[in-house]
Amino acid sequence: MVAAIAAMLVAPASSGWGQEVGGNPAAEKVMQVGASEVLSFDGITRAAVSDPTVVDYVVLSAKQIMITAKGPGMASLNVWDNKGQHTFQVTVAPPPSRMPEIVKKIEAAIANPAIKVSAHDEVVILEGEVDSAYDAERAEKLARGRRGKGRYAGRGRSAFLPGRRRRQGSVA
Repeated sequence: MVAAIAAMLVAPASSGWGQEVGGNPAAEKVMQVGASEVLSFDGITRAAVSDPTVVDYVVLSAKQIMITAKGPGMASLNVWDNKGQHTFQVTVAPPPSRMPEIVKKIEAAIANPAIKVSAHDEVVILEGEVDSAYDAERAEKLARGRRGKGRYAGRGRSAFLPGRRRRQGSVA
């Protein structure tokens, strides 16, 4: 367990990662969920992490540790080697949203300029006027995906009404 902790907290001495304790602030590191990095030290003796659900580590050797970003948040990593204690503040960012890409694909599939497709968080929003119930149902099915997953978060049975009346809703 100490070896696993030590592996995660070790950084290359020349990388600027980690600071010696004694008045110097901890080095900051930003990673995305799922990313990993191998760090090197001079004879790891022990290591500790404040939150293993955010960042975890594996000791690869007496001189190398691999850290892995596990979940969004912040955690402190401390590693001790022959040169002293090194402290790191690691911020793990969530994976980037795929919603802009999904919105573009839905817009292309709907191919109706009267329907505006947007997103908020992880919810697809359809807004506009259509000429028929068929157009409304088709747009909703495309926004929900091929398997029909999702839920309608608007008013009424459809996000669109035929004719001039306008409704808006969202499909998650």
